Amino acid sequence: GRRGRPCKTSPLWRCLGRRLLCMSGEVARITPKQVLRQRSDDCFWLSAQGAVYDCTLLLDRHPGGRRAIVRGASEDNSEDFAFHSGYGQRAWALCRIGVLVGGTEGLPKG
Repeated sequence: GRRGRPCKTSPLWRCLGRRLLCMSGEVARITPKQVLRQRSDDCFWLSAQGAVYDCTLLLDRHPGGRRAIVRGASEDNSEDFAFHSGYGQRAWALCRIGVLVGGTEGLPKG
């Protein structure tokens, strides 16, 4: 982007921009359609419990491997969230980037 800033259409900006918005205290409102668009190595989002999580940095660090995250890409992951220990749920919380708006229509149940 110009002057060292990431281009707002780049995968980095889409992920980093959402994370910075969340850190600023504002809550990003994200639709199921937006969640489904973020399924690449550059930017990988999941939804669970009415929230949206950026799991990009966890793809290669998850104890169950990349596949454990990728298999939930197109579904609501509330059951997986509940399965995790308190430690695991706190790790999810660190990845939270916003709230899911418009229900879970378009996201099959996991």
